Amino acid sequence: LGLVGSGVGLMCLLEMGVMRNIANRVRSRFKKKKRVWIATFFLPVIAGFICGIVGYNYPLTFGDGSFQLSYITKNLVQSEIQTYQDDPAAQTNQTQTDYPTSQTDDLVTGYTSGYLIRTVIADLSLLAICQGFGFVGGQIFPTMFAGYLCGIVAF
Repeated sequence: LGLVGSGVGLMCLLEMGVMRNIANRVRSRFKKKKRVWIATFFLPVIAGFICGIVGYNYPLTFGDGSFQLSYITKNLVQSEIQTYQDDPAAQTNQTQTDYPTSQTDDLVTGYTSGYLIRTVIADLSLLAICQGFGFVGGQIFPTMFAGYLCGIVAF
């Protein structure tokens, strides 16, 4: 989990640097033409447009993550309880070598591990785009949410 977390963090830092460089190049080109206000206005608009497109496909990327985390955790616990109730070996306290994977393939109801990984990538990419282009938002909650999803996938 530590290697995965450090890789995800490194990916986010690299993306933030790339997006910041892109925004600085755009600003410098408009500065040469004495139209800095165009870049100052349109870069956050572009970031907002990208956030809307990505958020439409990955709605878990919106907000501070508290509602999303409670929903994911609640459904994860319910799926584990359901798996336990459907497993006769677990009810009789017998050990079982092959855990049934048919019900545990979907980590959370409707969310596969692949979807959650794509959500982590989308969340951190949006963080990099928004920070680089001057859109509003902080770094703490998106990174906490991404770390939580990485832990869920690793679990």
